[in-house]
Amino acid sequence: MIQIKTYSSEYKDDLYGFLAVALEESGYSFLIKTKDRDLAHIESEYLRHNGSFFLAFDDTTIVGSIGIRNIGANIGELKRFYVLKSHQGRGVGLNLIEQTIKHAQEKGFECLRLDTMKRSNRAIKIFRRQGFQEIPRYNDDPYAEVFMELRFPRSVHHTNGL
Repeated sequence: MIQIKTYSSEYKDDLYGFLAVALEESGYSFLIKTKDRDLAHIESEYLRHNGSFFLAFDDTTIVGSIGIRNIGANIGELKRFYVLKSHQGRGVGLNLIEQTIKHAQEKGFECLRLDTMKRSNRAIKIFRRQGFQEIPRYNDDPYAEVFMELRFPRSVHHTNGL
């Protein structure tokens, strides 16, 4: 049974092991000192200012991750959405996305944005099914090719001084 938990520092080593595998499965290297340095500082990069970082566990093994980083103006940016290939097609990604959307709405974000690459077909399909729509480029990420946004109805989000 898959469980979704909020990141805490006790999971750091297991998370790094998971990310090394998940990124390798996607054709990338896990480079914590350069391109992936935000993951060395999850507490300050994701968990502050109403953000989040969720992990999917199959028993005691991390099989998925997703984060929301507050980028200002009541906008959350969805980041680091990975699911091990062995667990794709089993609802793990959908569960992570749904948990993240619920968190964003509860914390008063007006929308979620994300960037990804065209080859992330499975993720893009999940995003579209959840209501994300393509938007113009909103950041300067040199690797990003697809930009999407999910706006929340005004009556759904709560105001809490973001």
